[in-house]
Amino acid sequence: NTYQDCILYVGGIKILTGHVIKISSSSEASSSKLNIEGYSLPGVLNDCPASASSFPLSFNGLNLKQISEKLCEPFGIKVIFDECEPGASFKGSDKLELDPEKKILEFIIDIAKQRNLVVGDDADGNLVFRKSTSLKAEFSLIDRKYPVTSCGFSFDGQKRYSEITVISTDKEKGKGGKYTIVDNELKNNGIYRPITIKIDDIETGGVKEAAQSQWGRIFADSVSGSINLVGWRTPQKELLTPNKRFMFKSDDNFFYKEAELLIRSVKLNKNASSVTSSIDVVFPDAYTKKQTEVLPW
Repeated sequence: NTYQDCILYVGGIKILTGHVIKISSSSEASSSKLNIEGYSLPGVLNDCPASASSFPLSFNGLNLKQISEKLCEPFGIKVIFDECEPGASFKGSDKLELDPEKKILEFIIDIAKQRNLVVGDDADGNLVFRKSTSLKAEFSLIDRKYPVTSCGFSFDGQKRYSEITVISTDKEKGKGGKYTIVDNELKNNGIYRPITIKIDDIETGGVKEAAQSQWGRIFADSVSGSINLVGWRTPQKELLTPNKRFMFKSDDNFFYKEAELLIRSVKLNKNASSVTSSIDVVFPDAYTKKQTEVLPW
């Protein structure tokens, strides 16, 4: 039945520890079929908000690791930081509260972006935080050429701003700081869309980093896509996994020249007749402090 434990091996290597979530069956005179869908243990965080009995949930004075552990503990999910640090605590931020209707994973991803970290999992079903890979693109994909079967991208201009200003106030000392980061593409095209974000009690010297992180979050929300592929592996025969970079070109999706993208998540599919995958992608800029100088459109 559903919620059974499952472990997925590919080529004898464990790649996923999780639960069976969906089961469907069918039968006819000559055959019967069973379809099983599942996800890694942290997948439940994408389905569920926090328990009503835990509210109000305020994370004043806690860092990313402490917040994540507090939210993951009821589900029995372990939190790991892979060669990275959780960063400073979110001091005095009276806005850092979990909305009762917001899914836990969405909330964790939002605050992880403020520390320029990517959220994923590992083969043992742990919730893992990683730095965005600094490696160059490992392979190339071209729309309408094998192994790409289809793709789609979303460009939401309403979510994007030409300049993002972060203002911080130190409530105890009566001091603060301000920093503005400019979206170079919008500025160069004469588009003026400012936004100001107030974040209380940022660590000393952290206003600039907070502004850069806010730009990355906004850019990721405004430009993202999904690519469907034949198979589960890269052209170098490595398994498709989050945090890999690759080059991509698609005239139909405004990628008129090759651009570097980052895999944010992967879905693997297999049935009697096919082995396919779907990858959700963003520009690496969403997790780094450097804007791509020339965009592909």
